[in-house]
Amino acid sequence: MLGGDKLEGCQAEYVVVPLAETTLFHAPKDIPDSHLILMADIFPTGCSVVKNAWNLLLEPERKDAVCCVVGCGPVGLCAIMAAKEKFGKVYAVDPVAERLGECAQRR
Repeated sequence: MLGGDKLEGCQAEYVVVPLAETTLFHAPKDIPDSHLILMADIFPTGCSVVKNAWNLLLEPERKDAVCCVVGCGPVGLCAIMAAKEKFGKVYAVDPVAERLGECAQRR
């Protein structure tokens, strides 16, 4: 885990990744760097949270499942996008009113 008490975070130009040969993937050459930037942090975090929530549900529960994303910052927006692929209804809550307006515009 990066970003804990034993290992610093990785919001930097270069990082040391322990066991990188078993945990990292080379970026596909046909995808521009500008598209890959989301794959560095916020998009995988949002997607993994949604995947974990979906996997906690039993098959019969998935049909009518509703998702609530708490926080509409960058990671929250990625989670909302991922949740819309899995859940029939997705709600977003955030104490920052301006963020809620942005979420509503992305429907």
